[in-house]
Amino acid sequence: YNALWVNHVATHLPLDAFTAVSLSVLPEYHVVFQLVQPHTLHTLALEDSLFFASGSPVNHDDTGFYKTWAHGRDEHIKKLVFGCKQHRFNERLNEIREKKGMRGADFLLAHYEVIHAFVVRVLDHANVDPTTDVHLLEWERQLADTVVGLPEIADARDPRAVLAEVVATFIFEVSVRHSYDHQSLYHHVPIRWAPLRIHVPPPVQGRCVSPEMLKPTNVVHRLDLLKHRVFADVFMQWSRNPVVDQSLSKVQYAFATPDLQAEAQTFRDNLKKMDEQLSQKLGKWHLASHLVAPSIQW
Repeated sequence: YNALWVNHVATHLPLDAFTAVSLSVLPEYHVVFQLVQPHTLHTLALEDSLFFASGSPVNHDDTGFYKTWAHGRDEHIKKLVFGCKQHRFNERLNEIREKKGMRGADFLLAHYEVIHAFVVRVLDHANVDPTTDVHLLEWERQLADTVVGLPEIADARDPRAVLAEVVATFIFEVSVRHSYDHQSLYHHVPIRWAPLRIHVPPPVQGRCVSPEMLKPTNVVHRLDLLKHRVFADVFMQWSRNPVVDQSLSKVQYAFATPDLQAEAQTFRDNLKKMDEQLSQKLGKWHLASHLVAPSIQW
């Protein structure tokens, strides 16, 4: 429950609000827009299809054989809302840092550090001032209304440093963390260990689950495992290949100056170097750079 309805959901819906506000408030020539925009490709259209398309595995009444969720669309929405309520933007990285030393956490933290260093260099080169930039002030105001746990930027002791953390966290969440979650949920962890099609609704506030229903044979049926397998093979197998062969290590930014474009190239080079180092260090816990999408594409 926690992996799917809290941790993974937090890389989707709360950050959809971040995406929508960024694309609608910041002008295209703004360096923060240029940092964020490549990491928003396909995302909002995907989420719209996920909730409203007739063939979606989420928008259903459990009549389709490949439908993963056992409770239908209304119950699924309740789970998503529950998961979103557990999400605080400023705590996401701390959750990973607490697990430092575990291979999966080390993979994620190494990528965050490279992303954060890149964002810091870009903001410094562009001499961004979040306390006087009217576009950033409005951007922060609208984000504060829609993204739970967003730290104060303009009123912080070091506004540019906080801005760098916010932008880096967004890029990290929708690219590395989301891709790594999918690798774990659908390609790394066997379905019999972590079945996602479960018959017992999550124990949210105000709901009691009887001990009888918590027996393994009541939680997951044999048919559930089969339906989960069909879903994974039909809908998730292609998640191992980012759209149009675009990966985080190949992402392009619309920066206007040669200095910023040089920083973008340094970022891509650093990602490739780290990929080689981590592949040797982490073994099966490593996710190759060409499988890390720059945005939420599935």
